Order: sequence, then structure tokens, then C-alpha cells
Amino acid sequence: MQARKLLLKLRICRGISFRGEYRVYQWLVSQLGVLDGTQEVKLSVDDLIQVATIRRNYHAQFKASFLSEQIESDMALNERMCEYTTIFDSDYPQALREAAFPPLVLFYQGDIQLAHRPLLGMVGSRKNSQYAVEVIRTLMPKLVEHGIVTVSGLATGVDGLCHKLTIANGGKTIAVIGTGLDYCYPRSNVRLQSIIAHDHLLLSEYPLGVSVRKHHFLERNRIIAGLIKNIIIVEAAQKSGSLITANLALNNNRNVTAIPGPIGHPLSVGCNQLIVEGAKPILTAEDILEDF
Repeated sequence: MQARKLLLKLRICRGISFRGEYRVYQWLVSQLGVLDGTQEVKLSVDDLIQVATIRRNYHAQFKASFLSEQIESDMALNERMCEYTTIFDSDYPQALREAAFPPLVLFYQGDIQLAHRPLLGMVGSRKNSQYAVEVIRTLMPKLVEHGIVTVSGLATGVDGLCHKLTIANGGKTIAVIGTGLDYCYPRSNVRLQSIIAHDHLLLSEYPLGVSVRKHHFLERNRIIAGLIKNIIIVEAAQKSGSLITANLALNNNRNVTAIPGPIGHPLSVGCNQLIVEGAKPILTAEDILEDF
């Protein structure tokens, strides 16, 4: 089996985590010298269990899934219905390849070349204030004018604002989602997701048929944090998923910036704290552009 096909099969297979998949990739590179996805590799299911260090209580599930006829059908469906790139491929985003635990397979719709342009992550509260709308509306025209591609998670709130205002200003945007490409969450973003898939770039590490699961959003956040070199936190409560994304970005040596807000406002606490801890405060679009 070709190395890239093996990665696709592992991504669809049950009973193995993304960390286990990454261990297999590392083993392929370090032990077999695989650097080309078209290279043929031969590993038994027991070899894969050992290399991936799959826990014993998942052995039976992994074996049954890996050896099933269903997985061959699922692979064919994903190859037929959507595009995908693997960490072995030249069109895989270089910044993401260098991040911690990168996804080995990215399913996508749209223009994958957008992931090779200057990228700015933009995340924030799902229950944004009017202040966030005004901030993004003010910053976006100059960002688009300078060819910056925005990256966010297609959630409600700041994520959706980021995508919508990028598009409204004639720019390009990338949405990273936590489901298969055939699902949309939240449902209120169905039209927006369709526009991004057609005219921009929609990315997921999950194959078709995978629906909403809570832990997927943290996994999605690591992709956003890995894709970009610069990220701006627009609004964040004290305990916010946006702050998790900021920490993931810091762990990848990315440049974390934040919008300062009114002292004591619940949605500004997280941003103000990031600034206290050393994040660059963003007051104008030029503050962002100088980091590019």
C-alpha cells in the first residue's frame, strides 16, 4: 500500500488516535526512510498496533476496522467525494507540517493554495459584543488590501464574523471545521460554509460522515494554531476556548496578539490578561501588518 493511502486508511479507521497515527508517520520516516507518499510500505495490523502504541482495550476495535471491507468502501467514498492532502504531499501546508501533532491527512474543498499564502488566525467569543463587530469591520479592509488570508473555525460569534467580513471586503478566508465536510455546525452557517467551500478553502481532518463531537473542537483548534504564523484574539472570557487556541499557538512559537478591551468587561478579561502576559496589543491594522 502506498504510504499516503496508509495514512488515509488510518485516519478513517476506528480505535486509533491522532497521536497514534502520528507515531506511525514518525516510524515510517525514521525507520523506513519514507519521504514520498507514493512509496509502497508493508505493515501488518499487529505491527501498526505496536508502532502506534494502541491501548490493549482498543486492539480488537482497531483490528476489526482496519481489516474490514467497510473501510475500503469508506476510503473510496472519501477519494471520490472530496479532495485530500497528506503530510507527504507538496501541497500540504508547510507551517502545519512543522507544528506539534499535525494532522496527517487534511480533507478539503476549495483552493488548497490559499493555505500557502500569508495567514492570520482570528478567533474569539461565540457570544461576541458589538465591540467585536466594530473592531473586525475596522481592521479587515487593510488586511484584505495586503493579501492577508484569514483563518478561523466557522463557529458562531467572532469566527463567523471573521469569515463574513473577509468575504464582504473581497478577501479570502479559510475555515477549519470539527466535522466531516458533509456536516455543518452550527446549522446557521450552512450558507457560509457552502460559500467558503466553493470560493475559498474549507478544511477538516475528519472523513465524510463524522458528525459533531465535543473533543473535535480542541483538535480543530490545534490545526488553526498550526496553520498560522500570527493570530489575533478579538474577545475572550476568562475561561475561553480562544485562550486554549492562543496557548496552542504559543506552543508552536506563533505570534499571539490581542484586542484590548474595557477593564472589567467579561469578554475583554481574556484578551487583557494575554496582553499583561506579553501578547502584543492590536490598536490598528498596521499593528498586524508589521508582523507580516
